[in-house]
Amino acid sequence: MKNSVNAGSWMWRKILKLRDLAKHYLRMEVHNEKDISFWYDSWSPLGCLKDLLGERGTIGLGITENACVGEVLLTHRTRRHRLYVLNEVERELEALRSRSNYDDDDMALWRQDGNRFANTFSTKKTWLCMRQAQPSCNWNKGVWFPQSTPKFSFILWVAIRNRLQTCDRMQ
Repeated sequence: MKNSVNAGSWMWRKILKLRDLAKHYLRMEVHNEKDISFWYDSWSPLGCLKDLLGERGTIGLGITENACVGEVLLTHRTRRHRLYVLNEVERELEALRSRSNYDDDDMALWRQDGNRFANTFSTKKTWLCMRQAQPSCNWNKGVWFPQSTPKFSFILWVAIRNRLQTCDRMQ
């Protein structure tokens, strides 16, 4: 039992290290405003406000760090700021006040392809968004085939890629 607990905590630590990568693929859609963190969830087109404004954002806007969007909409009074980005956040709040829909629950949206989001998560589509597509290799079947000698295939593969350590390359 102890080994499975250690393996589970190890897995969670690995997953938590990928938070910064994963947050670009998740966006929250605001409906009833109860479950969305104002600072840490990406609910506006500006993205995660904590990343955008940093530690000084809570002071600049006068909103506590653990506030949810619903609390902010009820208690926050609109102000004018010297910084343009703070005024942008105020405009987003005003737009959200005008279009609130209290009937539906808040929804997590996952990036599908490009800038299109959907309410279902697809591992395949997320992987295709994350990875860098490489051009297809049209000569690999001529080098790697079942009857080939691995040593010769490897040398040919390195030579085709112009990565042999020859004297002319070393110069």
